[in-house]
Amino acid sequence: MDMKLYEEYPRVAASAEALGFKYEDVKVMIQAIEEDQICVDSLGSRSMYEIGLKQLIVRMDTDRDNFPQAVVNLFNEGSETIREKIGVRTIPVLLALFFKFQLYDGYEFP
Repeated sequence: MDMKLYEEYPRVAASAEALGFKYEDVKVMIQAIEEDQICVDSLGSRSMYEIGLKQLIVRMDTDRDNFPQAVVNLFNEGSETIREKIGVRTIPVLLALFFKFQLYDGYEFP
């Protein structure tokens, strides 16, 4: 059990850890959310960033190693598929992570 993950990001920790994500992975994704003004305006608080990330992780049900590419692939499938797969409220989180991951073709977590 990654105690730092549970201490720093308690709302997303269990779901993230179940799919192989580590503290640093979640930190990178939360930072991407915090740097995206649309996501910040939409979600409004740190606890909501964690909940939004948890929803995305759970709904995508993709392990750590395949998650960045799965985010890019889902974004490229279009809005109807996105709404069906992750729901409307999680779209800002997907967009924030998409812009993070697309900048680095073949992005891998630290």
